[in-house]
Amino acid sequence: MKYNIRKIYMFRAPPGEELINFLTKTAIQHNINAGLISIIGSLKNPIIGYFDVKKGKYEEIKLDGFYELAHGSGNISLKENKPFIHLHVVLGDKT
Repeated sequence: MKYNIRKIYMFRAPPGEELINFLTKTAIQHNINAGLISIIGSLKNPIIGYFDVKKGKYEEIKLDGFYELAHGSGNISLKENKPFIHLHVVLGDKT
């Protein structure tokens, strides 16, 4: 396989903006169909998920308050002809 890295985008998500929606809109706006994501920052009332193998579906965990986004990495790919964000995060709070 041959890959050609064409552009690097750096930006800050507006406060209060839902992260996955923001990343999806940004990918659409810049015509990004494939890419890597690396993020840090903070999140308010994040909803995270995990895949429950026994149930065969994703489960959500709703967190209240502010959390440091110590690390986030993932990718952008196409799903049903639209940018799809797949992201793994490490969050922290005072505990």
